[in-house]
Amino acid sequence: MLDLIKKEGFFIMKKGYNLTEATVVLAMIGVLSMLTVPSFINNSRSMANISRLQKAYKSLSDAVGSWMVDAKISIITDSDIIVTNPSSFLSEYLKCADVSNSSTVRFLAKRNQYNDKMTSKIFKIGFTDAYGCATLQSGASVCISKESSKNFINIERPFGNIDPNLYLDIGLFGQRPVAEVIVDTNGPNVPNTLGDDLFTFYVYSDGFVGVKLNTVSNNASYKDKCSRDFHFNCFKMLVDNDWKKL
Repeated sequence: MLDLIKKEGFFIMKKGYNLTEATVVLAMIGVLSMLTVPSFINNSRSMANISRLQKAYKSLSDAVGSWMVDAKISIITDSDIIVTNPSSFLSEYLKCADVSNSSTVRFLAKRNQYNDKMTSKIFKIGFTDAYGCATLQSGASVCISKESSKNFINIERPFGNIDPNLYLDIGLFGQRPVAEVIVDTNGPNVPNTLGDDLFTFYVYSDGFVGVKLNTVSNNASYKDKCSRDFHFNCFKMLVDNDWKKL
């Protein structure tokens, strides 16, 4: 809206808005907010989850290193405490707010059920061997159990219909995984989704913590997939991308 105002013999053009125009502007601002605010919230949540995952990963890596020095060992076997009594290892070597060797209720999603975005299916995490779960001071939950083709079961199959040959071939040059690690970056809180707040990796016999894939396993058929069948790949993809969400 334009108004002409006479001042000292001159007409001066004055700009302004009427009620209708102001309403339209406010409506446009509201629409833009609806489009951008959820994205901002999701990005903030994603960054927070990645930060907690990094802290949990570093804490666990440091803990494994300290334990191996104290135990005076260079190779981890199936008879070592991190495999046979993970809760004791967590209690002694990580700064935990809570530890359990008999329950996942306080640590993982309700009924241990998680979403797989790639397949749009729900899968369930379970344990068939000794395990330990803990809540770290960052708020992330960590569960450790013996690495096994029968562990972290998805109803009948381990974590999904993964090729057994591939599952057993995760090691590199004889350095096999001895323990499997689950990290839920915000405990039982939502979204409870693989690759968002749920990640898995391994503790290897040489003390390495993370995911190693040899040239046989690291093939194009799955290396860019973050799904239940290739659950460990969600963590590897994130690390390979410099800890930035893909």
